[in-house]
Amino acid sequence: MFRAWQADLKPLLRPGANQLCVVFPPPDKAAHERASHDKWQPILKAPEKTSIRRAAYEYGWDWGPTFVTSGIWRPASLSLWNNARIDDLHIAQIDIKPRVARINAEVAVTSAIDTDASLVLSYTQDGRKITTTRAITLHHGDNTITESLSRSLIPPSGIPPATARSPSTSSRPSCASEPASKTSGPRAQASAPSSSSAHATAGDGHFPWL
Repeated sequence: MFRAWQADLKPLLRPGANQLCVVFPPPDKAAHERASHDKWQPILKAPEKTSIRRAAYEYGWDWGPTFVTSGIWRPASLSLWNNARIDDLHIAQIDIKPRVARINAEVAVTSAIDTDASLVLSYTQDGRKITTTRAITLHHGDNTITESLSRSLIPPSGIPPATARSPSTSSRPSCASEPASKTSGPRAQASAPSSSSAHATAGDGHFPWL
């Protein structure tokens, strides 16, 4: 039902004004077409509506009318980026002991080309900024890079032990213009040679659409 989609618009965009047109086929016709290609449908005799991803209540309930609707329920936008962008940064805690916590920083990167790049992870510990740089190879499409980190839980002498907690996180592409936010958790940055790409995006948050 509520989905997010993306499409590469770079080959389609032209200088000047461009119009994005989204066409939704009528749900009943789409259900009939899919059901007609299902060899099991004549045997099982399942309702055609089960051939598409729709909520059952849209086809009427004990007291409810039938409203099978389609449309865009969140803003559509055009996303411009160079070569590679960071889509997500996920922190997974592997284990935690009295003196050290081991975590994995999993960085999801979308790349427009096959290229070598650098992954920079930054975080703070005991008031000190720690930065690690790693050479990576990006392939065209979706990439997931995992970096293992260890955080010491030993407090300085004379300071009571601190309660261990999961670090906060933030991520942004290297081309972002806004100032970096202060955070105690890892931050990720990917850099690669310049080559522009364009995507139409909408749906849930930063996840792309079309």
